[in-house]
Amino acid sequence: MEVKEIKPQFIIDKNGKKTYVVLPFTDYEELLEDHNDLVVMTARKDEPRISFDKFEENLKKDGLI
Repeated sequence: MEVKEIKPQFIIDKNGKKTYVVLPFTDYEELLEDHNDLVVMTARKDEPRISFDKFEENLKKDGLI
């Protein structure tokens, strides 16, 4: 897994306080996707788990692989 360095730019108000962040759109999309993945993982953390072998067996049974 490669860690990408994000280089934001900031919009600063008249008091020198950072008020907004400007990112390249692709960086924004990647951050949003990561955020959404974390939300889903958190929501599903208490769901029952099955082994990969059982998962694969179910896919074969359903004709998906």
